[in-house]
Amino acid sequence: MSQASKTKLPPNPYKLMPVKRLEDLAGRARERKTIRYYLNLTAAGDSPHLALIGQRGVGKTSLLNGAEAIAKELKLLPVRLDMNELKAKSPGRFWQDLYQSLALAMVKAGCWGGEQGAIYAELFRMLYTRQPGSLEKAVIQIPYAFSCHQGNIDAFECSDSLVVNDFNTCLTELRSKGLTGIALLIDEADCIGKNVPLLQMFRNIFQTVENCSLVLAGTEAVFPSLSDVFSPIPRQFHRVDVKPFARWSDTMELVKRPIPKDLFDAIAPKGDVLRDLHQLCGGAPDEIQLYCHHMYRSVEDGASERMNLSPQVFREVLRAYRSNSSSANVDSVLNAIERLPDKLLFQSKWLSRRNLTLEENIRVTVLIRELKKDQPLSPEERAEATSQLTAGYRTLFEAGIIEIDNCICLSGAPLSAGFWKSYVEVERGNRWSWDDDSFAEHLRQPITRAIGKACGAASHFETHFGDNAKQALGNLRAGKPVKDVEDSMGEMIFTALVAREPKATHAVDVSFQWESPAGRQSTQMRFSEKPETEMRQEDVQKWLDARKPMLASNEISFIVTGFDRWNLPSPEELHRLGNISGYHIPDTFGPTQGQQAVAKFGQGDIQGCLDTWKRMLADKDDPQIRNNLAFCQIFTGDFAGGLGNAEKAVAGDYEPLYELNKGVASCLLGDTEGANICLRNALNELRARGAKHHSDASFLLVLEPDLKRVSAQPELLVEIGILMNLWRMGDLPRGELEAELTRLAPEQARSLLETLDSAQSAP
Repeated sequence: MSQASKTKLPPNPYKLMPVKRLEDLAGRARERKTIRYYLNLTAAGDSPHLALIGQRGVGKTSLLNGAEAIAKELKLLPVRLDMNELKAKSPGRFWQDLYQSLALAMVKAGCWGGEQGAIYAELFRMLYTRQPGSLEKAVIQIPYAFSCHQGNIDAFECSDSLVVNDFNTCLTELRSKGLTGIALLIDEADCIGKNVPLLQMFRNIFQTVENCSLVLAGTEAVFPSLSDVFSPIPRQFHRVDVKPFARWSDTMELVKRPIPKDLFDAIAPKGDVLRDLHQLCGGAPDEIQLYCHHMYRSVEDGASERMNLSPQVFREVLRAYRSNSSSANVDSVLNAIERLPDKLLFQSKWLSRRNLTLEENIRVTVLIRELKKDQPLSPEERAEATSQLTAGYRTLFEAGIIEIDNCICLSGAPLSAGFWKSYVEVERGNRWSWDDDSFAEHLRQPITRAIGKACGAASHFETHFGDNAKQALGNLRAGKPVKDVEDSMGEMIFTALVAREPKATHAVDVSFQWESPAGRQSTQMRFSEKPETEMRQEDVQKWLDARKPMLASNEISFIVTGFDRWNLPSPEELHRLGNISGYHIPDTFGPTQGQQAVAKFGQGDIQGCLDTWKRMLADKDDPQIRNNLAFCQIFTGDFAGGLGNAEKAVAGDYEPLYELNKGVASCLLGDTEGANICLRNALNELRARGAKHHSDASFLLVLEPDLKRVSAQPELLVEIGILMNLWRMGDLPRGELEAELTRLAPEQARSLLETLDSAQSAP
């Protein structure tokens, strides 16, 4: 029985590179669901197209890698193109690159005789050397056309009808190999957006071919081009906005996912550090990765026991930013900053709102002041606020901090929030960060904050991912099964975290519809009640009615469209939801269910331990939980039940520990030959994996001398448990056992041998 395998500190998992594996892609549940939905339609015969749009460094390439993995899961052939200016210079260059990638992907899928076949050799020759090829082996037509074209590649004219014919030919071949379609994945699609004739060819071709979808990843610059060519846009490309993480829980997932579960409590950053990191980076995944890389290094170096935003981390991040920026530009900006007064740089709330124009900052400042006074500003007070902000902007711009579209930037790059925060932390010793919310959020937040303060809320935040975690909680309380709980589980954990300090017992979800200069919006806010108070819908409405004229003077109207007050989850309920969803529950909520079960076993409450594993398995079928249940069943004498669950655990996710339990149960049921096979298999697997995988377990089953009962040995290497059982069964010489114990656990070897000998000699 084990909680998790203990491992050494693994190599730094924060790579500062795009994520390659779907299981490592954190914080993108909604985007992944959208991509899977539309690629499912592709597999079913439709041809939807996707555009992943976002700023540089936000994680588009990582999400495109995730789309590639999803396509493979759906039996689609992913064909990946990583564009640059040269490849998109002309249709000829583009189609040459596409066909090279398409041919290679096809033969890797087993088409046309595979990579070593004559057909691929011919295609390779036609595409790369452009030597006249054999028409008999030209299973697709454009490569043959390339081989016949002797002029400049930029002058090559690619026929739309031939491309359509080729894709349909490829699809027919793919279906014979069990695949359903093609996902054409194009990174750096901005390059294509500059080539209108190429986009026009895209339109003509990919509106015709079925079972084939385009998935483009690019910045906002590419979408107007797509809109102009693929009109009307809503019927052509489904836009997937890839933005910095809006939710603190997404940042938490990105930070914690690379860390082995058994190291969470030891080295993972605590909740307050995660919240600081989220605010510091504005939810930008690339910046979060950079900070985490250096926080992890500080743990590796022994400078810190766990990941933390220490001064050394800020110094390393600042060094990294400076080395990646134009030194002349950085120096000039920093010199300008040095000359500005701290009152302007660190005490001006509007300065942190760098994404807002001067006019928008004025509107936000006026609204905040009016809400603080709880009455409209006079015309003179409004004029004063306008004058102060205008003068502040002018001071910054005159100092060399440039203006782009009337917004604040600290350099032409511009310098990121992370650079600025690291600079302030190291050079000035102050805490300061950007407030990068949109104009709409800056208008909404002070209003909802004032509502919460007036109506009995201790804290609040905006929810984005629906109510499936609340529905799951309701099902748990009603004794019903829980299936889908992933999307909003992060928000549930965050809700419980922020409610702990004021010891709140209830949360309130309020839906608003509102209009402002930022447009019409709908939003759902989650409020955490103060202890001994109740937040009521009529109080919220009363507050809005009383301030309707003040809001109207700022061109804002608010109405309540939904209200739901509900009981927060208990730690036990939260742990059950965490087990079902796979989300790690912070240690502030106490030991996990698994840790509680192991503790009960150690205290002698065997039945309580067994019941916990049964409940966890009923919530979620998991091989590790099933193995632990098998352990308890074997220990309490239910050998057949234990064998059945151990076999299912081994089949679900092979681990030597699971097969050890299977072997012990087989021996207790009289199948010593089968037991020997299981134990030898487990031993060979452990040794094949290497010493670093020689995990230990909280308790291991060891056969008694009569081979009819077992004892539970605490904190042993799994390999030692296997060897002890083999010796007990008579399948391992005593000398070999002693040598192995001395090698594997020199400090424990003597006491283990004495324990075995005393049990062996007992009547």
